[in-house]
Amino acid sequence: MAADSLKSVPPVPPAERPDSAADVLFITHNFPRNETDFAGRFIWRLARELAGYGVGVSVLAPHHPGARELEVLDGIKVHRFRYGNDAQEVVAYRGDLDRWSGSSPVSARATWNFMQTFKRAAAAEIAAVAPRVVHAHWWMPAGWAARKAVRQAGTKFILTSHGTDIRLLNRQWVARFLAGRVYRQAHEITTVSTWLKEQLCDRLNIPPQKVGVIPMPVDRGPFTPGEEPQNNIPIVLSVARFTEQKRLFDLMDAAEILKKRGRPVRYRFVGEGPLKKEIHDRKFVKGLADEITLVETMPAKDLAEEYRKADIVILCSENEGFGMTILEAQLCGRAVIGTRSGGIPDIIEDGRTGLLVEPGQPQAIADALEYLIVDFDERARLAHAGRESANLQFDPSNIAREFIKLYGI
Repeated sequence: MAADSLKSVPPVPPAERPDSAADVLFITHNFPRNETDFAGRFIWRLARELAGYGVGVSVLAPHHPGARELEVLDGIKVHRFRYGNDAQEVVAYRGDLDRWSGSSPVSARATWNFMQTFKRAAAAEIAAVAPRVVHAHWWMPAGWAARKAVRQAGTKFILTSHGTDIRLLNRQWVARFLAGRVYRQAHEITTVSTWLKEQLCDRLNIPPQKVGVIPMPVDRGPFTPGEEPQNNIPIVLSVARFTEQKRLFDLMDAAEILKKRGRPVRYRFVGEGPLKKEIHDRKFVKGLADEITLVETMPAKDLAEEYRKADIVILCSENEGFGMTILEAQLCGRAVIGTRSGGIPDIIEDGRTGLLVEPGQPQAIADALEYLIVDFDERARLAHAGRESANLQFDPSNIAREFIKLYGI
C-alpha cells in the first residue's frame, strides 16, 4: 500500500534532537478544535493509533477562536498557531476555503496572510521539534507551508491527500503548478482512496507506483452495534458538513419525493458549515419542517448513539475523498446508502455491503431509501455484511502499521 521512496533522507540523529522532539510531526489545516468537532477527527485518530505503537506524534494546526493554543490530547502534543486576533481567524476550518479564498479581495488577502503565517509556523515548529518525519495532510495548505522548511532541515517528508486538495487541481493551472512542486519533493505520497489516487496521477502525471492508498482509521471504541431501533417512523441519518460538496439539497429533494408518495420518514442532519442557514430555511420552503431536524456536532460517543438510533445512514456527497461517516455507521450495524462517486465505492460494495446511487439524483436516492424502509430483511442483511467488511478492511492497527513502515521508524 505504501508508495515507493523517491529518495533517501537520513533522519536527525537522536543525540542532536531536543527533549521536545517527536518521531512524527503532523502538519495540517484541519484538526479537532474540541471534543465535539468533526474537523480532521480522523487525523487525531491516526495520531492516537500511532502513539499506541510507541510513535511520538506532535501536531501543528491553525488556531481557532476558543480553542487552546497548546494542549495534550491522549498523549498527542498539539500546537495551534495564531494567525490573527479572534476576528481575523476566519480562514481555516471553513470547509470551502478553495472557493472562499477567491470570492473577494478581502478573502484573498486574508488567505494570503494565513498562508504566510502558516509557512513561518511550520518552519518554527520543525526547528523546535526536530522530527524524524514530517507528515503533511493535504498538499494545500499544509504541504505547501512545510515544503521549504522540510527541505532545509533534511527531514523525511510524507504527503497525504484527502480530497479537497486534489479537487483544486481540476480548477486552476496555478494550483497544478504549485502542487507539482510539493508532490515532487515528497519522499512518500498517499491518498485515502483509490479514486483519489487515480485523480492525482492523472492531473499531475505522477506514476501510479509512486502513490500508495492508505485510508484513515476509524475510532472503533464508541462505534459498536446496538439493539435494532424500534422507530414507529423510520429515521434516516446524514452526518456531513453543510457544504455544497455534501449535496444535502439532493437529500432534501428526495425527502420531498417520499413525502409526496405518502411515505412518513424523519431525517436528522448532523453537522455544521456555511450552508446551515440555507438548509434550515429550505426545509420550511419545501414543507419539511417537521420531517428534518438539524443537529449540532457532538462527541464520538454521542454520535455513535445517533447512528444506532437510525434505521438508515446516507451520504450524498459528490467526489467524496473517502466517506468516514459511512464506515462509522457500518461499524454501528446500520444499513448505508452512498453515492457512486469519489472514494465511497471503496467502502460500499453495491448490493452487498450497502447501496450506491448516482450523485445528484434525488429520484434515485428516494427509491433507494424506500427500498430499505420497506424491506427490513434486506436492511438487516446489508447492515450485517457492511459491519463485517468494515472490521476486516479498515482495521486501525493495520493502517497504523502501514504508516509506520512508510515512516521507516
